[in-house]
Amino acid sequence: MSNQDLKVLYGDVWAFLLGWVQTIITYPASAAALAIAFATFSTFFIPLTDIQQKLLAIFILLFVVIMNIIATKFGGMIQLISTIGKLIPIIVIIGFGLIKGTANDLNFIKTTAPSLGFGAALLGTLWAYDGWVGVTTIAGELKNPSKNLPRAIIIGVSSVIGVYIIFNLALLKVMPMNEIISSSKPASDVATILFGKGTTSFF
Repeated sequence: MSNQDLKVLYGDVWAFLLGWVQTIITYPASAAALAIAFATFSTFFIPLTDIQQKLLAIFILLFVVIMNIIATKFGGMIQLISTIGKLIPIIVIIGFGLIKGTANDLNFIKTTAPSLGFGAALLGTLWAYDGWVGVTTIAGELKNPSKNLPRAIIIGVSSVIGVYIIFNLALLKVMPMNEIISSSKPASDVATILFGKGTTSFF
């Protein structure tokens, strides 16, 4: 729910408070979590200590903040580059996983997973769908928002759903479900199986 929605439904006070919560807690916490995730996955390519991971996360945050302060177009460029950087290895893993995978462990519906692990997986997945909320905050800056905003939400969420389904099918073609559950970096493990430890450094 956006500030404008709260303002219309409950008044200025609640809309004002939401703005402060988003500014002080929600958005900074989200950015920090993403920076930590970036630093954590970087250890797959470069060995880093805990302190080095924290310093890398801080550097990433400062870099993004400074780029957005200099010009918003830099923020857009960073988003475009990071999106392409994420999609390329995903597409490669999907292609090679579906073709070369031999595990064929597609009976995931019958697999009994720990409820705590299932909840943690759902929590992580929610990050990928958070964009449909964020896009509503820029509705006032869109051309013809009544038409383009629903289109952006529908296309965006549908694309994420499609990529998630196909990507997970590729993982299940390469690794058995029990190994995926026990792995902290299943995508990296699948890449290692498909291409070897040295080759995955190019992703």
